[in-house]
Amino acid sequence: MELDVERFRRYLDGIDVDGYLIDADSSEPDQRYVSQLDAHDPFVTLFDGVRTRLLIWGSDVHRAPNASRADSVHGPEEYGLDEILLEHEGREQKRDIVAKFLHSHDISSVAVSYRFPTGLTRGLEQRGIRIKAGHDTIIKDLRTQKTDSELQSIKQAQTANEAAFRVVEDMLRESLIRDGGLYLGEDPLTADRILDKIDQVALQHDCILDHDPVLAWGSDAADPHGRSTGQLQAQETIVLDLGPRHRGSGYHSDMTRTFLKGEPSPEATEFHEVTVRALHEALSVIEDGVSGESVHEAVCNVFDQDGYPVKRDGQDPESGYLHYTGHGVGLDLHEPPHCSPGDETLEAGNVLSIEPGLYDPAVGGVRIEDLVRVTDDGCENLTDYHEEMVIP
Repeated sequence: MELDVERFRRYLDGIDVDGYLIDADSSEPDQRYVSQLDAHDPFVTLFDGVRTRLLIWGSDVHRAPNASRADSVHGPEEYGLDEILLEHEGREQKRDIVAKFLHSHDISSVAVSYRFPTGLTRGLEQRGIRIKAGHDTIIKDLRTQKTDSELQSIKQAQTANEAAFRVVEDMLRESLIRDGGLYLGEDPLTADRILDKIDQVALQHDCILDHDPVLAWGSDAADPHGRSTGQLQAQETIVLDLGPRHRGSGYHSDMTRTFLKGEPSPEATEFHEVTVRALHEALSVIEDGVSGESVHEAVCNVFDQDGYPVKRDGQDPESGYLHYTGHGVGLDLHEPPHCSPGDETLEAGNVLSIEPGLYDPAVGGVRIEDLVRVTDDGCENLTDYHEEMVIP
């Protein structure tokens, strides 16, 4: 990851502060992005317009110089407090140390996000640091532009994703239909068996699923976030949506496919065919400078033409196309920009999921989701997986 230092500095100059401050562990995407340190315990990151400095408690202070993008790494002992004492005496001591850390680098004002700890905000203000809260957009904006190294990390997660889908598809292909249910070997093919196998495949590719997968069939699949339990059924659409995160880099991928074992109904077949057309129409619209709303409208128009209700401003149908078309993917599974009503503009370097679908309890659900990178004159599809629904 490369931080756009000049753009970040211009933003700080524009709001008249000396720096940007983050206090969180690395599960907070902004923290991971600016510091590039993977740490389970909270630590402080300061960007002063030129340099990135870390204030770290615990053993991470020793590995951080080589495991982060920091220009300098500091511990509490530099500011007159033993770490053991800090651990026992708590919050006021931490506030003292953070204030001393800032003053030592000539920082008297900082911008923070709305998630910044309220107690630390008050403590710093009491110690002479001016705080401007609620400044979240700058880092999110920086994160939308994926560098080549970030793209490579996303592709690693996508490799794991596709491997998991292949394993699930193989399980479905090897399954047999008995009394309407699916059996793998002598035992029922259940959601738990599939999800356990997905977890194994993800770990084999150094990925984890920190967002619950969507695995739904039958009427459950008519809910875009539905989940089914128990034995999978034949002749029913099976929606599988996975967003694994690569453990080394923290980047996600996102992908959905719809499978069906057995003979599909005419309605399910039509749902699938129209959804494929909608996906391809969306991909044909994407390029640098187009609005996310125009991508959503392209999908809505395909569904409209075939008589399906769609989700637009002021329209919230109970069946048909029930959600918006896509979102950014990176350190967050769902991040800007979005393909939905609004004024967001797509830029070359964005990585997006595009996920049209149709839903009806009488039919089930169908969703197909590809991961793409926006280019100057189109998009690069990062998904290399077929769109067929029926598994023989």
